[in-house]
Amino acid sequence: MLDRIQRKLEQVRASGKTCFGSETHGFVLGPPIEVDAKLPDEFRRFVTELGGSGAGPFCGLLPRERWKEGQRRRLGFRALTLTDHASTLSEGELATLLDGPAWETAMTQLRERRDGTATARIAQWIDHPAFEQRRAALVCLRLRRDASVGAAMRARLLIEPEPRLRAEIIEGLGAMGDIEPALAAAQGGDALMKFRAAYVLGGSGDARARPVLEKLLDDQRTPSGSAWSIAEQARRALERLRA
Repeated sequence: MLDRIQRKLEQVRASGKTCFGSETHGFVLGPPIEVDAKLPDEFRRFVTELGGSGAGPFCGLLPRERWKEGQRRRLGFRALTLTDHASTLSEGELATLLDGPAWETAMTQLRERRDGTATARIAQWIDHPAFEQRRAALVCLRLRRDASVGAAMRARLLIEPEPRLRAEIIEGLGAMGDIEPALAAAQGGDALMKFRAAYVLGGSGDARARPVLEKLLDDQRTPSGSAWSIAEQARRALERLRA
C-alpha cells in the first residue's frame, strides 16, 4: 500500500495537477517520524515508514513540532492562520508574519505575490534548519519565478542534504530559465535527480537538452516512489521538447 501511495504522489507531481490544499504541501511528504501515541495501524505505518508530514487530505499533515499549534487551531484560535484576511495583506506585511505561528499561511499567500518586497526574506528560509520550512520556501520561490534568488538557490543546492529538496531546487531554477543544474544532474546525479532533471529539461525548450535526454533512454532504473523508469521519463520529456 505504501509503495502505491508513493507512486501516486510521484505521478501527481509530474502531471502538474493541483487540488484544494495542494499549494500547502506540493504533494511532497516530510521525513517519517516515531510516535508513542495510540494510532490506527495503517496510519501508524504511514507516518513511521512513509512520511510524518506533508501530503495528505486537504492542506496535508502538520509536522510533529506543530501538532500543538494544530490543537490550538481546533480550539478556535483562528488568528494563528489568518485565513480570513491574509489575502488582503501586502507582500511586505505577509513577510513580517513568517517568524510567527501563521508562517505557513503567509508563505502560501506569498506564492501569488510578485512585487519582490518579500523575496529576500523568503530566500533566507532555504537555509532554515527545518525540512518543512525549507520546502515551503523553495516551492514559493519556484512559483514566483524570481531569478534574483538564483545564486542563493544554486548555493543551497551544493549543501542541501535532502534529495527531494535538491530536486525542488533544480525544478525551481528551471522555472527561472536556469537549466544548467538540471543538465548536470541528468548526466551525473543519482537516479532520483536524473528522473526529476529529465522532467525539467522536457519543458525547457533548450536544444542542449535533447542529447542529454537521449542518453537517459537506456536507463531502466525506477527511483523509489516513481511510477515509471528514468528511460520512460526521458522519452516523455523528449516528446514535450519536440512539441
